[in-house]
Amino acid sequence: MLNQIWEFLLQVWEKLYGIQLWLCKQILNLCCEVVYFLLKVCFTAVLTIINGIDFAGVQILDAFNSWDLLPDQVIYILDQLSFGMCLTMLASAYGIRLLLNLIPAAFTRV
Repeated sequence: MLNQIWEFLLQVWEKLYGIQLWLCKQILNLCCEVVYFLLKVCFTAVLTIINGIDFAGVQILDAFNSWDLLPDQVIYILDQLSFGMCLTMLASAYGIRLLLNLIPAAFTRV
């Protein structure tokens, strides 16, 4: 009689533990979905802002069209030196630095 009660309580405990484990997984899944949704909204907003910027007046973009004015030997040397990758890394570094400088400003300015 006591063994049956004990086995019943163990089965109830296992069911409660299973429900608790399932509930924790579902809550974690819900949190992941909320984070993914917020990231999607933020990325969509950033994409909308970037698409709204008019780059027609930017003069630096005209410089990229003048690469064909250089002699073939100079273009070859610049390609072998990975000059394009160097410019890309520098531009990315400056962009990341500018973005990281905005983070403390968001918390210190009221």
